[in-house]
Amino acid sequence: MTSVTEFTCQYKLDKEYFIECYEQSTTTPRSMIIYTKSLCFITIGSAMLLTQLNPYASWFLIALGILEAFSVKFKKSWWLMRQMLSKAANSDIQLTINEEHIRIHSYYVNKTLLWSEINQITKTEKGFLVTHDKTRHYLASKHLNSAIIEFINNKIKQ
Repeated sequence: MTSVTEFTCQYKLDKEYFIECYEQSTTTPRSMIIYTKSLCFITIGSAMLLTQLNPYASWFLIALGILEAFSVKFKKSWWLMRQMLSKAANSDIQLTINEEHIRIHSYYVNKTLLWSEINQITKTEKGFLVTHDKTRHYLASKHLNSAIIEFINNKIKQ
C-alpha cells in the first residue's frame, strides 16, 4: 500500500468544476420514465377538464405537469444556476488528504472526513465520489497527483 504523508492542493469552485461535479455524480435515466409524474399530472388535469369537474384545479394540474416536465428537462441547468448563485461559488477550496482524513476547507466550509467514517468511495470517469453518512463529496482527479490517486484506489480496494 502506498504511504502518503500529506497531500494539499487548492482550487476554485468555478462553473467548470460544478459542471464536472454534476456530470460525475448524477445518474439520470435517459428514458421517458423520468417524465411519468408530469404525464400523470397532465392526464389527470385533462380528464378533470373534459368532465368539467373543477376547471381551476384542472388547469392547475396541467400547469403543474408542464412545470414538472421543465424541471426534468432543465435539471442540470437549474442545479448549476443554484450552485453559481450560492455564496461558495468562485471561492477557493483547500483540499488536504493524509493517512487519517480528507479535509475540505474554505471560507464557508470546514469539513473533515475520517477514513474510518467514510462509507463508500466510488471511482468515476474523472474523479472520486466519497460517501460520508448521507452526503457525497466529489474529488476531481485533475487536482490530485498520481501518488494520491493510487492511495485512494487502495482505499477503495480495502
